[in-house]
Amino acid sequence: MPVSSRERLLSVLSGKVPDRVPVSPFVQDEYLSLYYPQKETVHRVYDAVELASELEFDLIAKPRDFEHPHFLRKRFPNWELREEREIHDGQLFVKRSIETPARTLTQVQVGPDAGAATAGVHLSTKEYLLKDREDIEAFIEYMPEIDADQIEFLKTASPEAVADRARHVMETGKPGGHYIFSTSDFLEKGTPIENVKAMIAAAKEAGGY
Repeated sequence: MPVSSRERLLSVLSGKVPDRVPVSPFVQDEYLSLYYPQKETVHRVYDAVELASELEFDLIAKPRDFEHPHFLRKRFPNWELREEREIHDGQLFVKRSIETPARTLTQVQVGPDAGAATAGVHLSTKEYLLKDREDIEAFIEYMPEIDADQIEFLKTASPEAVADRARHVMETGKPGGHYIFSTSDFLEKGTPIENVKAMIAAAKEAGGY
């Protein structure tokens, strides 16, 4: 029976001997942009999965999607987030501004413009978000909390509501593959076991292709 790349990698990680040694090169954005010159942007998970399928190697993907904290990803009440990108003399400048009722906080990062591979470039900070005491005070006063619904829903909703939400999330995320259903973080202490079972059962039911 054929062994999948996933099974091969899990076998090694669990201390077992697989059918063969996994071959898993670290694929970054730079190589993906070279291999797929027709793509204006590349993603080191989605495009790496495609590459691994074409070249038949065992992929361990390394995403960068969660490097930014929650308060630099979207806007919240009293926290208006804007992002501007400009290229000057071969350098990419990324300016993030956060407007609060007290003042506007600004961060500027810079790095080489690498075309489609720019997503893989680690930018250097040219201007820090918090520059003085007033910036720190505004940040502390208005910094948004992590969405409470993401934390409390599984702990407080009914099993039926949890099942409905799990089905909705699964139907949203699964088309096209490359999707893993999970919680937004770990299962917190105090989460009812009935809700955990309802989530798992509904996700399995709705997760078939």
